[in-house]
Amino acid sequence: MHFTTRVQAVCVGSLAILLYANTWNHSYALDDVATISANRFVQMGWKGIPEMFRHTLWFGYDGYESVNSYRPLAHATFAVEYALAGELRPDVSHIVNTLIYALVCVLLWHVLRRLFPAQGLMVFCAALLFTAHPVHTESIVNLKNRDELMALLLGLLSLLMLFRWLSSSRWQWLSMALVYYGLALLCKESLIAWIFIFPLAGYYFLAESSLQQQGKKLLLLSLSFIAVFTLVWSWRAQIVAAVPPPPKPDYWNNPILLANSWTTALGTKLYVLGKYLQLSIVPHTLTCSYFYNDLPLLPFWHWKSLLSLLTYAVLLYGLYRYLPPRHPLGFAIAFYLITLAMFSNFFMFYYYTAALSERFLLIPTIGVCLAGGYGLHQLAMQGYKLVRGLITFLIIILSLKTIMRNRAWKDNLTIAQTDLQNSPQSYLLHSTMALELFKKAQREANPFLLQQALPYFQKAVELDGEDPITWEHYGRTLALLGDYHQAAECFRRALQINPAAGHVRLLLERAQQSSSKTKQ
Repeated sequence: MHFTTRVQAVCVGSLAILLYANTWNHSYALDDVATISANRFVQMGWKGIPEMFRHTLWFGYDGYESVNSYRPLAHATFAVEYALAGELRPDVSHIVNTLIYALVCVLLWHVLRRLFPAQGLMVFCAALLFTAHPVHTESIVNLKNRDELMALLLGLLSLLMLFRWLSSSRWQWLSMALVYYGLALLCKESLIAWIFIFPLAGYYFLAESSLQQQGKKLLLLSLSFIAVFTLVWSWRAQIVAAVPPPPKPDYWNNPILLANSWTTALGTKLYVLGKYLQLSIVPHTLTCSYFYNDLPLLPFWHWKSLLSLLTYAVLLYGLYRYLPPRHPLGFAIAFYLITLAMFSNFFMFYYYTAALSERFLLIPTIGVCLAGGYGLHQLAMQGYKLVRGLITFLIIILSLKTIMRNRAWKDNLTIAQTDLQNSPQSYLLHSTMALELFKKAQREANPFLLQQALPYFQKAVELDGEDPITWEHYGRTLALLGDYHQAAECFRRALQINPAAGHVRLLLERAQQSSSKTKQ
């Protein structure tokens, strides 16, 4: 690696660290509580790690097994942190996530450099665009998503080992590539799609080889990675074999299930695909909530659905035109489409529930950033003198957006306050806002905060009245403010949903007694 390439690697890694250094004083947010701060396996330290490999992700929090969340390797890193620190340290976890992301960005630059050695500017621009991309904030700052980061890290390492095997034919490199891929699958299921990425990368890497050599090596590597996937998935299947199916479809995570016709379901799925592409190219109006009441159900003939269909038709034409000659745009389009497919609501390779989420774009945006890097490279090749200025401007704008977005993920209260501006009909955000105000009022003995929480509780139960926890804390808030009659009604609703909640029954009895005394 000569001086120029070393400088590029340092620039990419340093940019990643600088962008996320303002998250190192952040706390836990949203699912971090269930997977880290309130997870008993994490707080068991070293002893909790074997339990993580025997159960799915959420089991250590509430005993709930989920068929789509077996991610023991990434989850175990939080237990290691706890064991070494002796306590929960969100600052340490945020620093670790930042360093993992920096390594991911440098490895991505290295992988692209091996694939396109003659187009250094394109590779450098693509790596910088990826590093600064604001849509990645959720994957890095929401600590629970370390599984996505580690899966990508190990996937990139697997690609590098694969390239070494393709260039040397030494079996130890293929063995290491397969091991890294198996470990990646134990971090998160996102790497399922890489069964197709490995032969795609091999196809580009072997451009100078004979057709016979290409055919043999592509077939061998494809069968090898399929074998590893089959082995890991068989292990996973044994873990989740006893997991009962959910009692009802998860409408809250995937509102597409509420579509009243196949045309509406199709139109909404197309809209989601268009939204993914929009967020990849223009990452504006970011939010953590794309759930029930956040995602519009659109018919097939809605202009947004039709525009998405037309755009992806153009991408497929680009794939047809640019993939056979091994053009960088062919790789970019193929990579984006392959890695996005499992999150597209059309091809469910496993039981994913969420209809749309920004964290799902961490890997697919590699293709978008490569296409952007190619465009900037072409402008430079045409002799445009302002290209350096344009590159600098883009990185600065994206970096500022990322730094500002990072602030929203400081804690539950901050993310709820921030994202309610963009998702005003979000049950998740209204409920989170209400619960955090309730907790803060308790800590500070401040009844004014309880008054502030009331409208958020009311809106939350209007949007979705099926969460007993929200009803319970709504009742607690009313009781503390002296409205015992309405508090009792809330406790009744909580008990209707979860009759086994004995503590809520006690709260109901106390509220009824207090209400009777008040009337007397």
